[in-house]
Amino acid sequence: MINSRLKLVAMQCLVGGFLSLPVCPASAAEDTPSVAGKSTKSTNLGDLTEYIAIAKEAQSIAKSGDLAKARLRMKELEKVWDEGEDKHRPLDTAAWTDADTQLDKAIGKLRANHPDADAVNGSLTTLVATLESLNKPK
Repeated sequence: MINSRLKLVAMQCLVGGFLSLPVCPASAAEDTPSVAGKSTKSTNLGDLTEYIAIAKEAQSIAKSGDLAKARLRMKELEKVWDEGEDKHRPLDTAAWTDADTQLDKAIGKLRANHPDADAVNGSLTTLVATLESLNKPK
């Protein structure tokens, strides 16, 4: 996740240095997205409150043991997330991709033939933390 952002910043630095353009940030670490509990300068994907609420609801359902119902709730989250892609992704493509990857992992854990409750709960915890770290409500 963060490695992909660092690679992008490194490429910007290399290309910018080669072309003598000021595209390299003063500190690449400062531009690293704040995801999965790693606190660095956060990015802006706008208001993710709706997605966080659905993810937390799915997390609560999964913790209660109803993985089938949690899967259905995550399917709904996937739908609204995809519908909001045009709004949020342009704000920070790397951060959006990181969140999308966490969403896909959580859904994948729930769609397994025999979902593992601990794996599901762990992936939902990571998803919620990622979304919360990228949330910038108005």
